[in-house]
Amino acid sequence: MIAIVDLGAEETEFLVDTIENLREKFRLTTDETEIMKSDKIILSASGKVETAVRKLHILNLFTILRICKKPMLGICLGMHLMGEYFQEEAVSCLGIFPVKSETFIPPGSKKPFSGQHSISVQKEDPLYSGITDGETFHFLSSYYIPVNEYTTAVADNNIIFSASLQKENFFGVQFSLQKSGDPGIRVIRNFVELQAYE
Repeated sequence: MIAIVDLGAEETEFLVDTIENLREKFRLTTDETEIMKSDKIILSASGKVETAVRKLHILNLFTILRICKKPMLGICLGMHLMGEYFQEEAVSCLGIFPVKSETFIPPGSKKPFSGQHSISVQKEDPLYSGITDGETFHFLSSYYIPVNEYTTAVADNNIIFSASLQKENFFGVQFSLQKSGDPGIRVIRNFVELQAYE
């Protein structure tokens, strides 16, 4: 069973519909017990990092997500929540990935970075099974995570940044799956079907 953490993200309805079509059991939930009983977790969020972190604390989910070892996929802001720290708002996040989020600062980079953009896969990542290097995904973000040892794909906003991350059972994608068409659906399918690390 997959737990979709219900933070009111724009992607939520799309995730529910896609996973239903894959005939996979899921729960849209903020219940700690249901999340701990699940096999995998999807964390999608939008808006401000500070607001999302506060909501996790109010829902008593911050600590359990920090220590959870189940496969977890962070989408858009969800990927930043899985990082360690958000520089601009001075907010501590879950710390699953020991990385810091930064803000795109013009000139040069666009803020927000939006629209369909290609990614370059840097290392093997099960999320990209069946997806061609150079595939386009939809981005809409003012934040980015610099390239680091967990980066599996990059995109270019006049600065090369992490389009996705992986560390053992933990995955993050900077782009929207909802607005990325068939490649976005494929990423969800790959997460649903992946085998967890022991």
